[in-house]
Amino acid sequence: MNAVIVYLKDGIHGKVEVVVEIIGKPNQSYTLSGPVLEMIANHPLSDFVRENEFTQDSPTEWLQ
Repeated sequence: MNAVIVYLKDGIHGKVEVVVEIIGKPNQSYTLSGPVLEMIANHPLSDFVRENEFTQDSPTEWLQ
């Protein structure tokens, strides 16, 4: 799979946590993600973070 995934999560202090995950070697989705991420980055409510619970390994082998 080649994909760019953008996670948006309500964070603390009224900001939205933004995490970007790139899987494989995306082409089209990477190109399209550029303008989208630029728009999000320029928004005063965005807070880019390195990781959150969406991007961490599951604590169990069983699907949630």
